[in-house]
Amino acid sequence: MVSNVKAILFDMDGVLLDSERVWRKYEKETFSAVGIEELPENLKKKIYGISMKDEFALLKGTIKLNVTYEEYVSNYDKFSRRVYSESALAANLENVLQTLKNKGLKLAIVSASLQPWIELALKRLQKSDYFDLAISLADTPGLRQKPEPDGYLRAMEILCATPKETLVIEDSNRGLKSGRASGAVTIATSEFIDSAVYKQEGYDEKIEKLEDLLEYLPD
Repeated sequence: MVSNVKAILFDMDGVLLDSERVWRKYEKETFSAVGIEELPENLKKKIYGISMKDEFALLKGTIKLNVTYEEYVSNYDKFSRRVYSESALAANLENVLQTLKNKGLKLAIVSASLQPWIELALKRLQKSDYFDLAISLADTPGLRQKPEPDGYLRAMEILCATPKETLVIEDSNRGLKSGRASGAVTIATSEFIDSAVYKQEGYDEKIEKLEDLLEYLPD
């Protein structure tokens, strides 16, 4: 159990909803549209949890890409509405969020995804006011991408919470490293992780499902 919590900061993809898996469903079609007929397995692992800009830079440095970054993002945008409408939400997500709000906690999203994608995900919720803040690292100038802690530190600043008063909930190792670097207690959720394929590391605590987070908080 963690005491004196004032704010909880969530990654979005793979934490609040199973969008990573659905993106993979459209992976071949998405990459084919920018001239990549088959993405090597080693690159598939490397792009997990990274920002769009980092993904583009990585692929452009290893595979011949004949599109600009803007065209690359535009191609992803074509699939985003399908992805975020089909993605399964974390179990009992709205009950979890409402319970946290009832405890007087400040909630925020800190995501590498584009701001319009965050808005698509939020539209899946019945209420629009669960989160006090949503930061897109991709669309916020001056913030370095995960594993740097910039996004989480900015959220704490806006919410007037110290690292010791903050929990960070992440799934990818880049995100977990970002949370730890911010000084916050960092919790790994494996609800949408295939543990046989992806080993989470560098966290303070681990939960199987997002709803298990409630067990870490005082009544």
